[in-house]
Amino acid sequence: MKTTLIAGVLAIALAFLAGCAAPQSSGGTNPNAPGRVELLFSKPERPYTELGAVSTLKVQPDRADTWQNVLKRQAALMSADAVIVDTSTLNNVNTPMVMGTAIKYKPQSTQ
Repeated sequence: MKTTLIAGVLAIALAFLAGCAAPQSSGGTNPNAPGRVELLFSKPERPYTELGAVSTLKVQPDRADTWQNVLKRQAALMSADAVIVDTSTLNNVNTPMVMGTAIKYKPQSTQ
């Protein structure tokens, strides 16, 4: 019982630290403004490139902040245009995390 409790506390602590860690840039040239990053709840039809994973706690330690703003800030540091939110983590009451994938739209070809 005690081992299970310790394992649970460690898992939550690791999840918290992973959500607070700054994402690594994946080759984006300039950070984007967080206000310009879209939140998507399904894959877009436009072609895109995946830049990396973003994640945070559903309930933020700073009550003035939201998980939406945190995901946007993380994605903006990767020069992302949008975040595809993993709705299975969003709608799961058993996980304290919201996860997503930061994406950059591919340039549209001119014809």
